[in-house]
Amino acid sequence: MARLDRILLKANLWLLSAVSLYAFALFLFATPWVQRQALFSHAAKWPLWANFSDPVRYGLAPYKTYTFSLTTSDNHTLGAWHVLPDAYYHTHTPYPILPRSPLPPNAQAEAFAQRPTVIYFHGNAASRAAHYRVSLYSALSTRLNVNVVAIDYRGFGENAGKPSQAGLTRDARAAFDWVTKDMGVDTVRVMLMGQSLGTGVVSQLAAELESEGIRPRGIVLVAAFENIEELLSTYTIFKFLPIVRPLRLFPGLERWYLSHLTDKFDSSLALRDISCPILLMHARNDGDIPCTHSVHLFDSLLEPLLPERPFTRFEEETMSEGQKAEWESNDEERKEMRKTLVQEITVEGFATIRSFDRPEGRGPVFFLNTLYGGHNLISSHEGAMDVMGRVMDLGIGEQ
Repeated sequence: MARLDRILLKANLWLLSAVSLYAFALFLFATPWVQRQALFSHAAKWPLWANFSDPVRYGLAPYKTYTFSLTTSDNHTLGAWHVLPDAYYHTHTPYPILPRSPLPPNAQAEAFAQRPTVIYFHGNAASRAAHYRVSLYSALSTRLNVNVVAIDYRGFGENAGKPSQAGLTRDARAAFDWVTKDMGVDTVRVMLMGQSLGTGVVSQLAAELESEGIRPRGIVLVAAFENIEELLSTYTIFKFLPIVRPLRLFPGLERWYLSHLTDKFDSSLALRDISCPILLMHARNDGDIPCTHSVHLFDSLLEPLLPERPFTRFEEETMSEGQKAEWESNDEERKEMRKTLVQEITVEGFATIRSFDRPEGRGPVFFLNTLYGGHNLISSHEGAMDVMGRVMDLGIGEQ
């Protein structure tokens, strides 16, 4: 009996320690500094001791990439790369010898004039020189034959400063203005592409541009999330340890805690009024951000086209029989309307593609839900890239 008591005492102590540690972690995460370290992970400088002035070191062809810097509206300096379209690059290189000196001074302007441009906004941690990001620039510039402009946000890469939602939105605007104003590229030839955290940045930038009557060619959101609150509600550490889900044991506590987040990146709200083509791309085997986030974003964009709900939500215990019947009838109407509006194509072994058109020339919405690709590799999948090229009318195969 004494031995059993000792075992129970140890178990209780372990449980108390775990609960105390969890409570302490939640307390720490409630502070803005810790929140931003966790959200942006900008202290993770990868590759280590990167030489951003030498893109060749990271896998890009000699003289194919221009290294330059941007200045934001609040006077932050950002490092950036411009990767030339592959076809343009090869017309200026003597085959089979690689160029031994930089391309002509007007090469950048010519490349921008000849082919569309993708401005890429990466996720948290590391920098624009991370190998999986460089692989994407290479794939975009070759398979889609587009200009690729990639930046590092404030606090990332070689850049000084502290990241925040407002700061990253300013950084994104600086990149857009450099392409459209400094380089003179028409906004309809510029596509905005964000991955993971970058989808929140793109959504905020697109909403800002929309408020000024500026419409890019389209936006591509890879591995998107609805907002930081919903992301934390579903996020797990090491794919099995939930962060805030245990708070659901106490009604209202989870929402109260999440309401104190400093940076929210509410893409579901920002995307509502955007009037350009939208492509959501998400892999079903994404272990970091569940693809249900992109499902919900797609559904939220479709919602205004469906019959309005008679009540805010279905509450079986408090509803009368008449209200239940009204809800069920409305449910059937919505399902039928959805079938009419949404086209769905299944490509066996690859993905499901859903799409619908929005009225008043606001552009279509597409959702590419792939079987594979995980969190980082979906965007460089050839099939995904082909869908992107066709949806955004990037002229696949054109020189």
